[in-house]
Amino acid sequence: MVGGAAAHVFAPGGVGAVGNFSLGSTLDLNANSTLNFDINGTANTSDLLAVTGVLSATGTPAITLATTGTLTSSSYILATFASSSITNSSFSLPSAPSGYSWKINATSIGLMSAVVASTNGIWNVNASGSWNTAGNWSGVPGLSGSSAGNDTATFAAAATTVNPAVTLDGVSPVLKGVTFNNTAHGYTIAQGTGGSLTLNGGASPSTIDVTNGSHTISAPLTLATNTNITLANAGSLTLSGAQTWAGHNVAVSGAGTVTISGPQANISPATLTVNTGVTANINTNAGTGLSLVNSGTVNLKSSQSLGGVTINSGAHTNITTNTALPVATGPSVVVTQTLTIASHVVSGNRLWDGYLDLANNKLVLQTGGLSGASLQDAVKQVASQVKSGYNLANGSSTLWMGTGIGSSSAAADTRRIVGLAVFQNNTKSFGSVDGTVSDGTGNAFITNASQFGGVLPAKNDTLVKFTYFGDTDLDGVITAGDYANIDLAFAHQQTLGPQTGWANGDFDYDGSITAADYSLMDSAFAAQSGALSGEVHTLGSLGGSLGSVTAVPEPSTWLLGLMGIIGLFAMFGRRKLAAAG
Repeated sequence: MVGGAAAHVFAPGGVGAVGNFSLGSTLDLNANSTLNFDINGTANTSDLLAVTGVLSATGTPAITLATTGTLTSSSYILATFASSSITNSSFSLPSAPSGYSWKINATSIGLMSAVVASTNGIWNVNASGSWNTAGNWSGVPGLSGSSAGNDTATFAAAATTVNPAVTLDGVSPVLKGVTFNNTAHGYTIAQGTGGSLTLNGGASPSTIDVTNGSHTISAPLTLATNTNITLANAGSLTLSGAQTWAGHNVAVSGAGTVTISGPQANISPATLTVNTGVTANINTNAGTGLSLVNSGTVNLKSSQSLGGVTINSGAHTNITTNTALPVATGPSVVVTQTLTIASHVVSGNRLWDGYLDLANNKLVLQTGGLSGASLQDAVKQVASQVKSGYNLANGSSTLWMGTGIGSSSAAADTRRIVGLAVFQNNTKSFGSVDGTVSDGTGNAFITNASQFGGVLPAKNDTLVKFTYFGDTDLDGVITAGDYANIDLAFAHQQTLGPQTGWANGDFDYDGSITAADYSLMDSAFAAQSGALSGEVHTLGSLGGSLGSVTAVPEPSTWLLGLMGIIGLFAMFGRRKLAAAG
């Protein structure tokens, strides 16, 4: 901390000279403090005091100003800081030069020209430059308090040989719309030395229009109203700065790509709607404040905690593959409070129309707050979506490529040893007739975040995981414990009727445990080469007698599995003989 009760004079370039001074701490000013600034109009330069921390002012400190030459810039930023609650009234201010006014806000102190604001600013130089330099524009947009929120900025034909970076450099424009229209040269709106961009359409949505080309907003972006992004001619927009969508919705339309790669601070209820023809890449965690409604293509390229996911008819939502098969060392985990996939009913059967590609990742649907039939139906619905994605009825060439929930990683594995497991996070899922628990009893099966990619699901949450066929307990390997689970469920099936659910061993989702399930399990056991995601944990007794699970089974375990399937076929043979007799 610099400042305190003593008297201090801060002159970045020294009294009577222009210069820059950086202060790597907070700055506390009091009634005995003075900020001494110089501006050289002839050289078009000014002092800059850059404070990395917070600036505070008590007791009305003074600001003094000395100028030489004629001032021509649209604004002069004299101090920047991380944050502050100061305003013009916090200081004893000298008179501003003719045509200028003092502008003091939460991140900067400066002088602003009163005559350069324009409702429709057009960037008119073939170069990079500062937003607050009048010569770069046909009128600087977004900086006059009377027109902010009504202004637009256009970046178009001026760039003929360069890809301009338009830096805010301490100003924070407020616009109702931004237009990019340059096929050959991409513009970037960058923060520079400080500042942020706010979109505020007032009573109507604000707009970002990409008519042609590929462009970027890397400055911090705040949405003060709902916002419509329109892409044309395969244009693209990258939002790589910090994103604050304060409970407002974004709709992306047209034909092109939008990429969100900056950190996101969304406040519920915010919704990102991706319309037909649009590809959206979401590279950072959107947070539970955002819900996703997809009618186009959405690529989730990082772990997510979403308020909800809706996939409309014909839409694809892809959780991108992190590593090559068969071993996935760092899969993503997508957590969502709700999941809705478009569907229709034919002859009493529900058919899914949207597609969620889990690839080699994990999904947590937060059904832990449900109970009774609602909980059971939610788990069964996800199982139905995964069964549809498995697409067994249409032959081996399209496995895991059906609508619902599928896996491009499983589809690409010609050995057919991996798939998607659906599991209700409850110890009583093992041994239940259909792998679901509706009465709220039992305990959470996954009890440590390290068991599910760093995410701790609640009891009764619905889990979907890319893993080996036969991995009944989701630890990424097939062990004696997994064979014990399927054998116990198969034994129950002889007296209780068909046993379903991944935890019981119905790996092909056909409604019962058959020789086909044992075959999938044995093939995967023979080919497995380590845990798919390194999430090996020890299990206690669950429904039957499961011993301690080890990561690498002994050869005798494989023989036990083989004996089990031989016995299964023998049983089928005996039933045939009995039927013939």
